[in-house]
Amino acid sequence: MREFAAGRGGRPKTKKGQDLKYFKLYLNYLRPHKMALLLGFLAIPIITVVHLLQPVLIKVGIDRDIANSDLDSLAITALWFGLCVVVELICRSLQSYLFQKTGIQSVTALRKDLFEHILQQSSTYYDKTPVGQLTTRVSSDIEALNETFSSGVITLLADILNIIGIAGIMFYLSPRLTLYTLAFV
Repeated sequence: MREFAAGRGGRPKTKKGQDLKYFKLYLNYLRPHKMALLLGFLAIPIITVVHLLQPVLIKVGIDRDIANSDLDSLAITALWFGLCVVVELICRSLQSYLFQKTGIQSVTALRKDLFEHILQQSSTYYDKTPVGQLTTRVSSDIEALNETFSSGVITLLADILNIIGIAGIMFYLSPRLTLYTLAFV
């Protein structure tokens, strides 16, 4: 997109406004990868659920199965625990692959467009613009944008779901203890 490499006149005055504008433009490069993004985002709640089930299954195994010396139930609980671990591993791996692939492809397309835009500039543009500024914009700024998408936004969303899930399980297990805990946090 040419707007990424636009001159000073087209840029917003505040850094926050500039970042938002660049992020919106970056979304245009993510559009061809809608299905991969959708699958990656759908994996987040699945990962959260199977991740949060693991300590609950350990609790069931100890409090119910071991306490009652029921080895058959303990084996079933252990199988459920193993299934949760495998599902979490598969979903995390798939999610990581999809987001990394999408990030690499979108950054490649963005860099290609920027390179074509830079080549179309007149020689006076190169006289006024330091080479280091162009190099920094095309390499590190775009990579920072990709990193924000591929790990920052995804991690934030997953962490919010985890906190909500943990609080929900805590309320289910012991509402009184949960309220005490949350009062001190």
